[in-house]
Amino acid sequence: MTPRQRLTGHPAALSADETSDERLSRIPQRPDGYHWIDVEGRQEFGPFATLEEALADMDEPSEAAIEQAEMVEEAEQELEIGPDVEHRDEDEPEAAP
Repeated sequence: MTPRQRLTGHPAALSADETSDERLSRIPQRPDGYHWIDVEGRQEFGPFATLEEALADMDEPSEAAIEQAEMVEEAEQELEIGPDVEHRDEDEPEAAP
């Protein structure tokens, strides 16, 4: 059995581009379905009914990543740093409110 057949259950399930995808090496098929393993190899997510569902879930940003990005954005706003804050010259007087 080829690695493609082992991952998909049949040889025609994925295109040639998809079979060269390194992510496939992190998606084992278990008796209950497909699981994906994070890049560090510490967490496993699943089961998913199909390989395509596992790949789609792998590509979705996690809630923790979204929350972390929001926290960074809030901290930048509080500290008045970041891309959304206009910087003024130190010699320039503050505008009146």
